[in-house]
Amino acid sequence: FIWFTDCYSANPNQTVAVNVYDNSGTAGAPGALLGSQTLTMSAIMYNISKGFLTRVVFSSPIAIPASKKVYVTCDYSNLVWTSAPGTDSLSIVASDTLQENPGIVWEKTSADIWHPLDDGTSWNLKKAGLFIFPFITNTITAPSAVLTVTPSNATICTGQDITFDPTGSVSSY
Repeated sequence: FIWFTDCYSANPNQTVAVNVYDNSGTAGAPGALLGSQTLTMSAIMYNISKGFLTRVVFSSPIAIPASKKVYVTCDYSNLVWTSAPGTDSLSIVASDTLQENPGIVWEKTSADIWHPLDDGTSWNLKKAGLFIFPFITNTITAPSAVLTVTPSNATICTGQDITFDPTGSVSSY
């Protein structure tokens, strides 16, 4: 989940990529891209309007590297940034206080160079934290659901109600 806020785009079909990198880059910076999932600005704007965090579900499972260290990033380079009113905007809720052991927040410049935000040459945010919440499982297979329907009346017409009875076996993941 990512807690986005203050999101706007005149073109709601603009996309933001959520990427997962390993930590094989220089000095522990993000390195190899492990996986990516695209979000539309319209989906993000909808979630914000309803007070929801944005759930990111990767279409293919991402294997965690042996180091067990990954970076979850948002690539917003597809958005349009100008000084004119109505430009695209996107922000992630962040904190720069009360973070005792935060992870290092990194930014990638247009020159394709990663900089830690706690570095004096960058934002110098020593205890910053972005509200990005990855969920990791110990299996690489996605959960599946099976629905078996035995209708009492074999014909269902448009406008008729279908009533589900939640009996049987249910397991959560």
